[in-house]
Amino acid sequence: MGRDLVWRYYTHSAFLWSRVLIDKENFDATVFPDGRFEEFLDAIHELFPHMKILFLVRDPVATIWSMQKKEWWGYSLTQRPLFQLSLDECIKIWNDSAMLASKYRGNKKAYICEFENLVANPEKESENISQFLKIPYLKPFAPISTATVCFEETKQQYILDATKATRMEIFNRNDINW
Repeated sequence: MGRDLVWRYYTHSAFLWSRVLIDKENFDATVFPDGRFEEFLDAIHELFPHMKILFLVRDPVATIWSMQKKEWWGYSLTQRPLFQLSLDECIKIWNDSAMLASKYRGNKKAYICEFENLVANPEKESENISQFLKIPYLKPFAPISTATVCFEETKQQYILDATKATRMEIFNRNDINW
């Protein structure tokens, strides 16, 4: 019954290609204010045991810049008034999201795509994603220019310092350009 309810919801609210469901959800406190996104993934996996998860991870400075610039941030599954997240809230969300994605590293039903790799090698990464999802490889991702990060140097360094342990543990990277 649960599987049927979820599937019925998705057939009316998300992109379906053949039998592949593509859903984008942020790992953040505005969507799951109780911070239980991992439990949500576990529950969905229980309903759909053959489900595959594609994680897209981006460097923390650019991600946090984007999070801070969205005036509509918070207008998702919850019905709270619009608000902006503090820098520390954004850092926590990035760290928590990266840690959750890392728990799936090596899982055959999950693929972790790093945004910077996708932009640098769109053909190879697009082909890897197509193979992972078992869908035909038609054409590569076409990168478009992204917004320029304009944090002052002190804020940028603060973000890098606050995410360093996660970046080193998860991605074994310390540089901003990955």
